[in-house]
Amino acid sequence: MRTIGMRTLLALPFLVRRLPAAGRNAVLLTFDDGPVAGVTEAVLERLAAHDVRALFCLVGRRVEAAPELARRIADAGHALGNHSHVHDMSPWPNPPAYLDDLERCNRIITRAAGRPPTAFRAPGGRLHQGSVLAPRRCGLRHVHWSVDPRDYACQDPADAAELGRRLAAELRGRDIVLLHDDRPTILPLLDELLPRLVARGFDLAAGPRLLRLGGGAP
Repeated sequence: MRTIGMRTLLALPFLVRRLPAAGRNAVLLTFDDGPVAGVTEAVLERLAAHDVRALFCLVGRRVEAAPELARRIADAGHALGNHSHVHDMSPWPNPPAYLDDLERCNRIITRAAGRPPTAFRAPGGRLHQGSVLAPRRCGLRHVHWSVDPRDYACQDPADAAELGRRLAAELRGRDIVLLHDDRPTILPLLDELLPRLVARGFDLAAGPRLLRLGGGAP
């Protein structure tokens, strides 16, 4: 199957890479690959302490393993994203199978969280016919990112904390930030990142509303 050119895909109007102009002072934090017991709960506690509303891009098989965490994310007012059921990273997946996978993930999230996801993010950000067409068939808004700090590469808490400090200094209004809640190094990163973003005056709650993804006050 021929892949769509990256430049063409990034120009597609339904692929969101930044917040709209109305969010010039807002930053949207997004969390991929969860939920994971022992990590996601701690992420939620940190977000609540700073009145953050984030987008959680959930993996269906992990929601099946910890459905109460999906409900907790929804109850806290965060937006829900479909990150596929099996997190297929192959470059040319079968389009009908890809659609089936997304529909399965939609059902699992809806059952666990009490409301359906409104966003989609392709595993690994891979863009191809399946990841462009299937979310549209499912009524999902494709939310990419403008900043990938590679938090998954942090080796230890000190490394993660330093990344959090650097990220806080570099972010700009309207950024959509790719993070992950599947490993504990996200916690020291957030401990440094969140208070610094608040001190810089960023609105960390408006992102889901600006993209019309749902969520809001818990």
